[in-house]
Parts: sequence; C-alpha cells; structure tokens
Amino acid sequence: MVTHEKIEEWICEVEERPSSAPVIIRYIANRLSELTRRNQELLADNIALRTDKKVDDYENRISNLEYQVGLLKRQLSEPGLIDSSSPMIAQHESAILFVYNSKGKILKAVIPVSTLESGKAVAQFITGENWIDADTPMFVVVNSREELLLIYDSGRTMTLNVDDIPANDATQLDWQHAYLQEPRSGEALVAIMPVAKMGLFDYALQISRRGFVKKIMEGSFESFIANNFIGAGIKLTPDKPFGLIFAKKEDNLVLVSREGFLLSMDVGRLPFAVEEILQLSTNDHLEAIFVVSKSTPTEVKSSFLVMTEGGKVINRNLSWIEPVSSFRTRGQSLFSKEKRTSGVRVVGGGLAQDDDWGFALAISGQITCHPIKELFSTGALPNPPTGLVGFSLLKK
Repeated sequence: MVTHEKIEEWICEVEERPSSAPVIIRYIANRLSELTRRNQELLADNIALRTDKKVDDYENRISNLEYQVGLLKRQLSEPGLIDSSSPMIAQHESAILFVYNSKGKILKAVIPVSTLESGKAVAQFITGENWIDADTPMFVVVNSREELLLIYDSGRTMTLNVDDIPANDATQLDWQHAYLQEPRSGEALVAIMPVAKMGLFDYALQISRRGFVKKIMEGSFESFIANNFIGAGIKLTPDKPFGLIFAKKEDNLVLVSREGFLLSMDVGRLPFAVEEILQLSTNDHLEAIFVVSKSTPTEVKSSFLVMTEGGKVINRNLSWIEPVSSFRTRGQSLFSKEKRTSGVRVVGGGLAQDDDWGFALAISGQITCHPIKELFSTGALPNPPTGLVGFSLLKK
C-alpha cells in the first residue's frame, strides 16, 4: 500500500540521491498500472452485478449445489433412520428395471428385492409381436434412489428422477404403453445412466461405442448437466456415445468390447480431449464399462463378470487385469480367437460381489434374475436362453 509516509520517504531519497529517481518512478508507474488493471476488473464486476449477470451466475452455482445435496441425501439416506411406516422403505427395497430404445421409448418395471429368486422371470414382453421393433433395446437396472441421465447422440442430455417415469406391468411389457421422451429431429437416445453419486467423484468419463474417451472435471460436468449438454464425445460418425461413468483420481477405467477385448487404464492418464483408447475392429463396439477403485477396503472382495450372448459367464479376479499406459491398443482378450470366430459375443458385465444380483434380458423378451454368487459358481445361466440382448448388475 502507498502511504503518506512512503511518499515522504521517496522524496527524501530523491533529494539526497537524485540517481535513484528513475528506479522510484519506474516502481510507481508499475504500481499505478497494477492498480488501474485491478480497478478495471472491479468496474467490470460492478457492471456485471448491475446487469444481473453475476447474480445469475451465483444463483446457478447455488442451484447446482442444492441439486447435488438432494441427490446425495436420496442416495446415501439410511433406511433405518426413516420410520418403518414410510413408503420410502418399500421403494429402497426394489430393483428398478428400464428397457428403452433409440426412439426414446422407456419401459419401467419395479421388482421388490424380497421377491427375487434364482432364475426367476421377473418381467416379460408381450409375445406375438416383434418386441425388438427393428431397434435393439437397451437395458439397465438401478435402485429406487437414483437420478437418471438420458444421453442423446447429439450430446444433449436430460435428467429425470426414477419416480418421474411411470411403472408398467412387469408381466406384460409393451412398447405401446412406454413412457416417451422423444428425441429431437435427427437425434437418437443412446444411453440412460444413473448419476446420483456423481458428487462423490473427481471426474466424469465420457466414452463412445468405438472406444474413445474424454475426461471431464466433476465441477465442469455439473455445469454441463445444468445446461443439458455434454457434447457427443466422438470424433467421427458412425461412432456414437456409449455412456458415462464416474471415477476418482486413483481409479482405473475398464472397457469391454462385444468381441471380448478388455482394456484398463489409470484415470490419471486419460485425456481431457476426445482420444481413442481401445482400438477395435470394424464390426466391434463396447458393451460394458466399469471402474476399479484402488481405495476399496481389502475386506471387500470384488471380481469382474462378463456375460456372453449364449448365457455363459466369464469371471476373472481383478489381479488378472493388466493396465496399459498407451492409447490405441487392443487390450487383453477375454476368450480365445477360436471362440470369437465361432460367434461368442459379450452382451454386458461389470464389477460384482457375491451378494449382488444380475438381470438378463433374453431375445424372447423375458427378463430373469440371478444371484451373482451362483453365477460365479456355475459359470452360466440356468437353462441358457437362445440368445441374450442385455445384462445388467444391481449392487446390493
């Protein structure tokens, strides 16, 4: 700070030693320049406040924080802290199944966890019609406390609470009775992702069907969600977005392709711009993504499970995965070239523990549930269907 005493000191210095005058003048000029710049910044802030621009910015930040707090409260709430007569208890004990297609049609089935039995059919599409509707359906299972992010191939997004979508009769699923979140002209719905826990992570990882990845800081991702746009996350068509997953700095991202190739990479090595991580053949694309956390307690034993189209289970310990350090590699092979040539294909999978549940969607339109511990033991679905089109895990 320039005080009166400081000015008097400079005057005395110049009177006694005139040669020091240029140095003092240069210092004063630099200080004036700095003060002028700061004054301009304050003036700009003042103008922004007067035009409500800054106010809107702060209100948006507050709104984002309130949204995050609401998500975490729902996701991390303890059922034991809620009165047993509350309907929330029943909701938290349900698996929520979503089957959807690129046209924006979404079917929802609510399955009480207490009714789950090994191999039980928990949902069924009406037979006698082409339920696939010339559009391969997509499938995800979440818990009742989740927030859903709908992702379109244009990069546009939309958030919905699980309760915003009406439930259908699980025994008579029919596209004609589906909830419709219609895409805009030229768009297609490509993924529905659970995002309620995003505030607990450092990054959102945007991944394309062809193995391209972009890392987004969690704070920036929240802003993108507020603006309903995250970008397509691709470089060239016909590639399309595959999905999102959240990770911490020390985690590893794992990608699994339909033809049975797997790649793992440290999140710290992932790019902030769209880059090809896993090199796939022309006809291959991703079918599963998951994150392996290095901070997981040692007593929590997880392994990864991959389901094939024929209902066979591929199970590996996490130590089997070998992280790579370079982009555009083929990764590891989950099964032999002979099996790949014979038509073995992956339909889904992820990180699993013994007390989790798996849900399989067959080409017949039937959805069955299976204890993961049993799948680890038997290595296949009981009475394997003629073909699977989807497989999803539900964490207990």
